[in-house]
Amino acid sequence: ICRGLQVMNVAHGGTLLQDIDTLRPGPVRHRDAVTYDNNLHEVEFVPGTTLAKVFEGTPKATVNSVHHQGIKDLAAGFVVEARCPVDGMIEAIRRPGGSFMAAVQWHPEFHRRGEGTLDDAPLLEDFLAALDPDLMPVAGRNASAALDVADRVLAAQPAPGTILFFTDGVDPKDGDAFAAHVKASKSQVLV
Repeated sequence: ICRGLQVMNVAHGGTLLQDIDTLRPGPVRHRDAVTYDNNLHEVEFVPGTTLAKVFEGTPKATVNSVHHQGIKDLAAGFVVEARCPVDGMIEAIRRPGGSFMAAVQWHPEFHRRGEGTLDDAPLLEDFLAALDPDLMPVAGRNASAALDVADRVLAAQPAPGTILFFTDGVDPKDGDAFAAHVKASKSQVLV
């Protein structure tokens, strides 16, 4: 989401426009400090992409826009999935194949029912569908079970990264072991 799209692109060799208003002035304000998350514009989904299929029957949608940077050169191996139709700014990307890597420039968490913005529920469903069901949380699991899952993920993809767990928290008796294990893996585990 937003900066995450930009970081994903740069981390894989793409580049950014450092300030859209300065480097590509035009009729669309991608950031307005006064209206902030109520600053809206349309996006068009690129036909044939996964995102176009996720939002089937919705070729255009209204989203918020709170970014002053944007993709200049798309990283190799990624595809554009949505653009602002007025200025062509890239608004969504995905890397097909391999691990799930998709990002949007807008903030779905700021969309509110009744204001005419995109219903982002299909975006979340797309992400959840990509998860390995064996790695999904189960009620009652504690930090020890989370460590087992982290080990399986890291074994499958040994490069350091970030693993997210949604749990009821870490039991204090497991806290030190959990912290030491995460540090040793050189990964970031968010609980």
